[in-house]
Amino acid sequence: MSLLFWNVRGLGNRRTVHELESFIRAQDPTALFLAETWAGKARLISLCSELGFDQYWVTQQANRLGCLALFWKKSLKIEVTSSSLNHIDAVVGDSLENKWRLTGIYGFADQAKKSDTWALLRQLHASSSLPWLCAGDFNEILWSHEKCGLGPRNETPMQAFREVLDETGLKDLGYVGKKFTWKGRRQSGFMLERLDRAVANNQWLFQNPGTRVQHLHSNSSDHQAILVKPEGISPKPKRTFKFEQMWLQDRGCTDTVNCAWGPSIVGATMPVVVEKVNACGVKLTEWSKNSFGSVKKMLEEKKKLLTRAELAAANRGDQLLIKKTRCGNNALGRFS
Repeated sequence: MSLLFWNVRGLGNRRTVHELESFIRAQDPTALFLAETWAGKARLISLCSELGFDQYWVTQQANRLGCLALFWKKSLKIEVTSSSLNHIDAVVGDSLENKWRLTGIYGFADQAKKSDTWALLRQLHASSSLPWLCAGDFNEILWSHEKCGLGPRNETPMQAFREVLDETGLKDLGYVGKKFTWKGRRQSGFMLERLDRAVANNQWLFQNPGTRVQHLHSNSSDHQAILVKPEGISPKPKRTFKFEQMWLQDRGCTDTVNCAWGPSIVGATMPVVVEKVNACGVKLTEWSKNSFGSVKKMLEEKKKLLTRAELAAANRGDQLLIKKTRCGNNALGRFS
C-alpha cells in the first residue's frame, strides 16, 4: 500500500495531468489526495476513473482553488467521516482490529486564518482515538531551517504549529528526497519552504514502524508530491526492456535491428522469433547507451542542478537565475 498527497496547483493544463499520471504509473498509490485542483466536482469525478481509481470523495467547491479530492482503489475499504474546504477525514479498514484514520489536509495560507487550521486538527483529534495518519499541505513550517530565502520566518506561527502537533500526539515522519516541498516568488525575491509533510500518532507508528515518506519532484506544480509508504521503501526492481520512441529518429536504430535480426537460427518458428526479439532488445539497449548515454541519469543530474540553482536563487535573490531555473523545469517537464 502507498498513499499519495499532492497540491497540484491546478489541473487545467495537460502537463500537470501528465505528471500526475506519471506519478501513478511509477508509484501505484492505493489512495490519492489532491488539493488546489482549480477544478469542479464533475471534472474530478471523471479524473478518478481516468487515473484508474474506483472510489472517490470530492468536496464542494466554494472558491477559485476548486475542490479537494480523495480517490482510492477498491482494495482499500474507506468511509469518509467528515470533509471541508481544508480537509477530508476517513476511516480505513473493515474490522475494528485493523481500522485507522486517514486525513488529507490543506492548511490556510492566510496568516490570519492559520489558527483555524490548528483548531481543525484539534477537533479531528478529539473525534477519534484510532491510529492516525495525516498528510498534505499544512501551509506552515515547523522550524526556521525549513525555509530558505527572503529572511527569517516569524517564530510565532511555527511555535503554534509545534504546539498543536504536541497536543494531538502527531509526529513528523521525516522524508527522503529534496528538503523543500514548495518554491515561490515574492516581490522581493525567491523562497523555498517545507510546507508539505506527513505526521502520525504513536498508534500508527506502532502498527507501521517501517513507514517512509518520499518527496516526489514536480515540474508542473510549485509543490512536490508526498508519497507515504507504510511498509517502507522497497528496492527498485530491475528495469525491463522498453522501446523508446526517440530511437526511431536515428538511423542507427534500424541498422541495429537489422543486425540483431539477421543471423539465421535453426529451430521451431516461435522459439526462433522469441530469441530474435530478445536479441533485438539487448542490442538496442547497448546501442542506446553508447549513442545517447543514460537519459534517466541525465535527467536526474539536471534535476540536481535545478535544485542547486533554486537554493542559490533563494539565497541571493538572483532573478536571472530564477528565470533560468524555471525554463529548465519546463524543459524537464517535456521528458517526464
